[in-house]
Amino acid sequence: MEQVARFEIARLSGSDAASRRLLVIGDAAYVAPPERGGPAQGALPGALLRAPGAAHRRDLDVDVLWDLGASLSAIGGALSSWRLWRYDAVVIVVGGLPTGLRMLLLQRALARVVSDLGDEERLVVVLADPEGRAREHRVARARTARVADRLVAHGLDVPFVSARIGRSGGLLDAETTAEEVLGLLPDRPREPDPDDEQQREAVVDRSLEAVGGVTTDLQRVAVLARNSFDVPYAQVNLVSRGRLHSLAFAGRSSDAMRNTLSEFAVQQRGPTLVPDTQADRRFDGVPETRGPDAIRFYAAHPIESMSGFRIGVLCVFDTEPHPIEDGDEALLRDVAQLAEAELIPLLR
Repeated sequence: MEQVARFEIARLSGSDAASRRLLVIGDAAYVAPPERGGPAQGALPGALLRAPGAAHRRDLDVDVLWDLGASLSAIGGALSSWRLWRYDAVVIVVGGLPTGLRMLLLQRALARVVSDLGDEERLVVVLADPEGRAREHRVARARTARVADRLVAHGLDVPFVSARIGRSGGLLDAETTAEEVLGLLPDRPREPDPDDEQQREAVVDRSLEAVGGVTTDLQRVAVLARNSFDVPYAQVNLVSRGRLHSLAFAGRSSDAMRNTLSEFAVQQRGPTLVPDTQADRRFDGVPETRGPDAIRFYAAHPIESMSGFRIGVLCVFDTEPHPIEDGDEALLRDVAQLAEAELIPLLR
């Protein structure tokens, strides 16, 4: 978990290989995990992962950003600190029905979010009625519909969901709200990532300076990865200007070594699994796949900074081919997220 100024972010994941990325923004009372000041019941992010509708959408990775104060501040923090275009969709939970100046600020904030996302359909706004616990849901819906109409009148034709705030601070019927949100998510994938290689390289440079070299905690992750895949080698590398910089390794270091396989893997949104590199035409002529110490089996998953740049990879490999087993993608991602969890505090 990373804290930036007054903002905090947590990453939740489903149980399979990630295909859709969702950012949920709000104040702690509606979106934060219970252990971080959120409600014991009624937090929307957890309900999204539990919702039956998540199954037919394959899997979700959910990032949760909350402010220690109010939703509008959290939106501002997201716009200043996160690259929103990397998400398939953004869900903003607004607690309390805005009027006056707060309505104007909300209009401006949502317009900026839409501009960053590049598509109104990728934003869903949850309007949570603080009086909803004392009202029937249809009455709460009517109240929030009036707010939505005002926003639409100002050119913000984005999907809205009505919710009610419970006595404990969470959302009443959070599971129902989650199902409605899932039903509004766009079916088509987002556009490919923009070409921000110069910015990515700058983030890698700052990361290398902050970390300094091999770390004990990441070494444990590398050993775990090697043992989990029953291979002789595992590494946690940052990739910069065509070269690798080892932060951890089990069996073989790669510091300052060029590695085309990892250069390929860091460019992918998801995992790279290659049972036999010499049978994969994508790697014809790659030096690491030829010779007496050739890498035959290779599996890697990108490691991201919290700002969304893929700065490195966790990889496992062997000089012998290996079949890809069921669950390998999920296992690879889980171990990569362990590496991210160890790395991010070092980058603050």
